[in-house]
Order: sequence, then C-alpha cells, then structure tokens
Amino acid sequence: MPHRRRRREVAQNTLWSIADEGIVLVVSMVGLLVLVPELGNEQYGAYAALFALIGPLTAFPQSGVPLTVLEHTMRNEEPVETVARSCMSIAVLMSTVLTPVCIVLGLLFYESIDPVTIVLFMIAEVFVQSIWLTFTTVTQVARSFRAGVALRIASQLLRVAVIIGLLIADSVTLGHIALANCVVLTLRMAIALLSARWLRLDSALPGRIERSHLRSTLTYSVGISASIAHNDSDKVVLEAVGMHREVGIYAAGQRIVALAMLPLNGFTTSAHFAVLTGARYTVDQRRKALRFSLAAAFYAVPTAIALYFLAPVVPHILGSDFDESVDVIRLLTPVLVLRGLAVFPMNGLLALGHNPLRSRILVFNALFSISLYLLLIPEHSWRGAVVGTIISEAAAIALAWAFLVSKQRAADRMASVPDPDVELHEQALEAVEEITASEAPL
Repeated sequence: MPHRRRRREVAQNTLWSIADEGIVLVVSMVGLLVLVPELGNEQYGAYAALFALIGPLTAFPQSGVPLTVLEHTMRNEEPVETVARSCMSIAVLMSTVLTPVCIVLGLLFYESIDPVTIVLFMIAEVFVQSIWLTFTTVTQVARSFRAGVALRIASQLLRVAVIIGLLIADSVTLGHIALANCVVLTLRMAIALLSARWLRLDSALPGRIERSHLRSTLTYSVGISASIAHNDSDKVVLEAVGMHREVGIYAAGQRIVALAMLPLNGFTTSAHFAVLTGARYTVDQRRKALRFSLAAAFYAVPTAIALYFLAPVVPHILGSDFDESVDVIRLLTPVLVLRGLAVFPMNGLLALGHNPLRSRILVFNALFSISLYLLLIPEHSWRGAVVGTIISEAAAIALAWAFLVSKQRAADRMASVPDPDVELHEQALEAVEEITASEAPL
C-alpha cells in the first residue's frame, strides 16, 4: 500500500512540476525572444555571464536551504515548524552575507555594466530570491506540494509581466530589467511574509537555527554549487578571456537546449520527493535509478534528435547575429541525454545516506570541467566549451553509477546480515506461539 501511495504521489507531483516547468518554459521563451534580440549578443552575453558568476554562491541559500527543508521534514520526519523556522533564518543569514560579496564580484568582473545595475541585480537575485525560494518550499511541506508550486508559478508570471511591460514601454535595457525586477520581487516577498500568519504559515517566519540543519545545508550546497560551476563556468571563462560576442552566441544556444530540458527537470524534481520518502523503506536504489533513467531517456533521445534538425530555425527568430548558435545547439544536443543519465544515480546515493559522497563527486566533476574549460576555451572558443561540457558530463555519469552500484551492494550485504536482537525476539515469539498452540482447548 505505501508503495502504491508513493507512486500516485510521484504521478501527481510530476503533473504539478510539469505545470510549473511549463510556465518556466513560457517565461524563458518570452525572455529569449525579447531579451536576446533587444540586448544583442554582447549585452545578452554579459547578462548570462552575470548569472553564471553568482550561481555557485547562490546555491547555498537558494538550493541548499530548500533541500534541507525537504530532507528533514520528509525523510527524517522532524516537526515542520522547527525545520522551517530554522531554515528560514539560515536563508536570511546566508543571503545577507552573500549579497555584498556578489556585488563586489560583479563590480570587479563586469566593468562594462553600470554599478547601480549590478547592485539592483544582486539585491533581487541573491537576497530577495533566496528568501522567496525557502518560503515556497516551506509552503510545500507545511501545506501541500501544489501550494508551493502555485507560488512559484505566480512568481514566474510576475517575471514575464516585467519583461512584457518593458517591451511595451520600449525600455528593454539591463538597467531597467534590474530595477523592475528588484521592485517587483521585493514587493512579492514582502506581501508573502506579511500574509504568512493569515495563510497559517507561521512556520515560514525565522526562528532558532539548529546545527543539524546548518550542517545539511552546507553539505547540499557544496555539491550543488559545484554542479552549477560545472554547468555555467564555461560562460564565465569565455567572458574572462574577452570573447564577449561568443558568450552571447553560446549562451543563446545553450539556453535553447535548456528549454528543451524543462520537462525533464519537472520529472527529476518530482522524483526527488520519491527518493526522500522512499528512503524510509527498503528500496533497491540502483534499480530505481535505472528505471528513472530509462524514463528520462525515453523523452531526451527523440527531443535531442528533433532539436538537432530544428536548430536552423533559430537565426530566423533571434536574428542573423546568432547564426552560429545553430552549431552550438546541434553540438550540445547530447547533453540532453547525458544529464538524465547522471541525476538519478546521484539521487540514489542521497537515498542510501551518502550525501557527502555525492557532494564530493560533484566537486570533483566541477573542478574537472573548469580545468577543461580553461584548457580548451582560449584556443577553441565556444567549441572548446562544448567539448569540455560533454566530456565532464560523461565523467559524471561514470562516477555516479560506479559509486551507486558499489554502495547498493554494501547496503544489500548489511541487510542480509541477521540482527542478533531481532533473531532472539523472533525465537521468543515462536516459542510463545508453540506454547499457546499446545495449551489451546480442543
């Protein structure tokens, strides 16, 4: 029965995640169709590289904290209010510390961007967004999965409203985008926090920080930060070596591939809930990872093929400045398949209780990919970034599956070793049953 209930829960959560990813797809498409032609390849490249620069740092409050909320409430079954209040305080503390750090990094690395734009951008995307993502996760565990998804959908609609509003006003510039997002996202967060008690979400307000929650946040964050560095450091390296035009071309092509991955992201998000709840039961995580990976490949393979042949349409939509993005898209299509083959064995390690090992794999792979980018990009431009990405994705798959198979075997051996206390208890029960049976009236 629990197994059937978990399957139904995964199906429902997947539908809500797909709805969420569908809205993200719409917002991303609007952003791509508006921002890329309006900003041009150099300004769009700077915009994408700015996100790439802060990504590894924002992983701590924006990914590590929400995942800690899920683990300690769903897997460890701790009281929601204790976990939520502690994690909300961690999110506030981390975002307060990281926002000025990101501002300084932005000012140092991007002299071509107005300093006020950088400050507004960091306030919105580091401080406000970090607290908001924790709030939506708390809503998921305190109310329901769909309630949290509904908040995220509303937030995405606000973002697309900002873009369309700027387009109508003929004011699509980096400065105006940063200012509008800062104002709108801050108002959104303020309204949500002021309404927390009315929505019976008192647990979403900050409280005492628990050491175990901070430790889990750091463990999660290190791995995710490394994963983001692995995914986005290619754009930072391109920008750092002065290939400003190439950053825009590469970022646009990479963005289109990312759009094709959104349904897959919805599936992996819902599957993460199944991993956390299923960890409380005896489950073969190797077999589960294989099933999930095959399901992901069923979507990824035909999508990658379709994307390869549809790539020439892109310059007709984005403009002739992005002709080279066709080659970027075609060369990056294998990533659609590779990502799905790596994420589920990583989740399997998490379910087996090997999150530190999972983080070490991600850190190693990030360092490996950055080394490849530094080696290949100066000589081969964005083509070096593509080669480095594919090699590092293949390495991630090999490491994840090798360790999952090894740890599952170890878990199976442990499960097969009889517990002396359990054996004694079972022997006692058998003896009582025999005595009871012999004394039973005819």
